[in-house]
Amino acid sequence: MHLAIALAAVVGLAWPAAPASAQPMSDASAAQASDRADMLLKEGIALANQSKWAESKAKLEQAFELKKSYDIAGNLALVEDELGDHAAAANHLDFAIRTFPASGKPEHRQTLRDQMAKVQKTVGSIRFDLREPGCTVKIDGAPVETESLATGVYVAPGQRKVVVTKEGFKDFTSEEKVAVDAYVVVTVRMEKKENGGGAGIVTPQPGEARPLWPAFLLGGLSAVGVGVGIAGVVVAAGKDSDAEALASGGSCSPPTSGCLTDGQTLADERGTFNSVGTVGWIVGGTALVGMITYLLVPDAEAGPVRVDGAISHEGAWLGATLHF
Repeated sequence: MHLAIALAAVVGLAWPAAPASAQPMSDASAAQASDRADMLLKEGIALANQSKWAESKAKLEQAFELKKSYDIAGNLALVEDELGDHAAAANHLDFAIRTFPASGKPEHRQTLRDQMAKVQKTVGSIRFDLREPGCTVKIDGAPVETESLATGVYVAPGQRKVVVTKEGFKDFTSEEKVAVDAYVVVTVRMEKKENGGGAGIVTPQPGEARPLWPAFLLGGLSAVGVGVGIAGVVVAAGKDSDAEALASGGSCSPPTSGCLTDGQTLADERGTFNSVGTVGWIVGGTALVGMITYLLVPDAEAGPVRVDGAISHEGAWLGATLHF
């Protein structure tokens, strides 16, 4: 009967409803929801004082769904604890304590803390190290409120199943054994699906028009490649003419060691620019073929398209890989 006395003491004080300023008064529907929640709270308290715990819980759950306030959470927690749902009671007590207003009565806050200390001895908790935003977390199939992820979720002791999902990512699943009055930390690292919408990947859907940006990208790459090819050939030809003029002795007669060195330098530069020009032509041609293929292959036959590029510091080369 100790718990019933504690419950009666709290609900008998008739905690004031959350301040009306917490609701956007300009929104008539929100104001109506707040009034409805306050009425359900009073009905739930009245049923609890008659020891009609199940009926009281139903009223208070409806009230909390309409308005997340410390007073509703606190009374709901006390009813849940009376019904033996200690994990739910701990979560609602935690919410009530965290959101308790500075203007609230100290004795009410202390009552919540005392009840929390008692309930914590019957439950465990799961804390999350989750860095990927926008995930949906479920424990044993029940969704977890986002704000609870940082503080931890109270659960019944035993084996618990954690599932974390997010569109475009593989599901994360973990089995955790939780002990009484203890916690476990679940480290969640979400892994993107292969075709989950990563950068550079396009997966046309049946009946969906294929995007044109890959064709523009390939066309631009082709133009750059051809430009590099032309520039490389032109510069290499100029180096070749300079080397021939030097070798003919027009400006270096008789030949000296300095002239020979200059001639070798020109020959090396000619080879380098020839290589750059060749690579430019190859890249430009490959990109042009890729663009034409992308535009002409029927949508029904096309799969994911990926364009990869790379530049090596060890040599002047550029590659383009197309995956159809």
